[in-house]
Amino acid sequence: MVYAEMEYPWSNKAIYKLPDSRRSGSLLSRTCMRKREATLICGCLAACIWLCFSRDIPSQHIPSSLYVVDTVMMSYHFNSSSCGSQWWCDDHATPAHAEGGSFKTSLLIFFSLDNKLRYCRHNGLRLLIGSTPLSAQQSRPAAASRLAKIRSMHLWANRLRAPAGLLLYMDIDTLFTTPLEHVFHHRDVRKYRDDVNACVALTTDYPQGSRHQTGVMLIKSDLWSRRLLREWLLLSQSNVSSSEPEKHHLSDQLLWNELIKSREKYESLVRVLRPRSYFNAFPNHSAYTPDALLSASSGSSPEAAAWKHQHWDTLKLPRGDEKIGQSLIVHFAGVFGGAAIETGRADVLVSLLAVRGFVDRHLQFLSLLPSTISAVKVNPRTSAKVHEACCDQVSDREAYKLMRSISRYSTLCVDRVYSMFDIEHAEREANQCLRHIYEESRALFMRASQLLDALSHSNRAFVRCGHH
Repeated sequence: MVYAEMEYPWSNKAIYKLPDSRRSGSLLSRTCMRKREATLICGCLAACIWLCFSRDIPSQHIPSSLYVVDTVMMSYHFNSSSCGSQWWCDDHATPAHAEGGSFKTSLLIFFSLDNKLRYCRHNGLRLLIGSTPLSAQQSRPAAASRLAKIRSMHLWANRLRAPAGLLLYMDIDTLFTTPLEHVFHHRDVRKYRDDVNACVALTTDYPQGSRHQTGVMLIKSDLWSRRLLREWLLLSQSNVSSSEPEKHHLSDQLLWNELIKSREKYESLVRVLRPRSYFNAFPNHSAYTPDALLSASSGSSPEAAAWKHQHWDTLKLPRGDEKIGQSLIVHFAGVFGGAAIETGRADVLVSLLAVRGFVDRHLQFLSLLPSTISAVKVNPRTSAKVHEACCDQVSDREAYKLMRSISRYSTLCVDRVYSMFDIEHAEREANQCLRHIYEESRALFMRASQLLDALSHSNRAFVRCGHH
């Protein structure tokens, strides 16, 4: 029996047994045979490598300990004029001058950012902020804001290549109600993670349960999710540049529902998160107040604190589906965030009630942080390092004291404003109250001005808080 020895880069010596027909022959024929075998082996290896890396690997085939980066993302869109995102640059400005959600963004930016940063830090997550400047000369600011939101989601869905990780997108007018529940550990989120057919998960709208609500979205890092977001972005761009004026005012949510319903294959890629009231609840201003929570927990009647939100019912505004003690994420969208029912534009009197509700929920959130209620003294060196990594936030205890002060002030403002008979006078007073609340919210960060400057000069997510 004759044996031939061939050397390969991955092995010192590989011994191949030649058939009897190859025992004899010229040196040239044997050399050509070896080259053909080597070429065949290299070709097979190249084909295997191409098959493995040319397509996305299903998440259930990836061990969770290999590469899981669950991420929370919020999108911040600001006006690139000298006034920044503040709608009150002019002393005579009113909420009616605020376009594209800039009014609500200005009021809630520091509350919302502080809430999400502390939640991510407590639960070992990272936070990304997609910041996009809006031109001061933008003729269609609402359309530009919508387009910037979708572009930010598409950008980071392409950059975050974590096969087993999820991206949780949240609008700026959303907040977590408690730090003690991990959103990615929920039973329905785990089912969605294991579902190979679904690439995007979100809730239905309220009260219209037949359409989707895009304020909170869970996105996988796979080929189909990136393709779906790209189609959404292209549809939004075509509507912004359309010659039909009525299309300029279509929201990102309406465009999403139009896209999903127009293509049957996309509908199978979307999973509806349940219960809706857990992942994306609209606030129930008539029932919620921290005092009512304390009364309910102690077994006494909460009627004594119900007066705090009686004005919401007096204005005959709708009640949300928020369930006290059960809803994790609350979304102050539309009229629940201060928009007028008739026009959809910001109403300063309703906004004052909505902002107070946002403040109260963030105050309740801070009261549940272990470092707020713990009597253990925090190491100042360790604490300084943690807060430096999270945009120079003040400590949890200092934030809690500040939010208590803002909550009391907002309550006094509501009582004073709603006791006035002159509507114009009441609106001016509410304007001043909201300005003061915004200025006080800046104290949640030791370098609030630098934070806004960093956001304004960054066209990508720059804040990363938590584990990487």
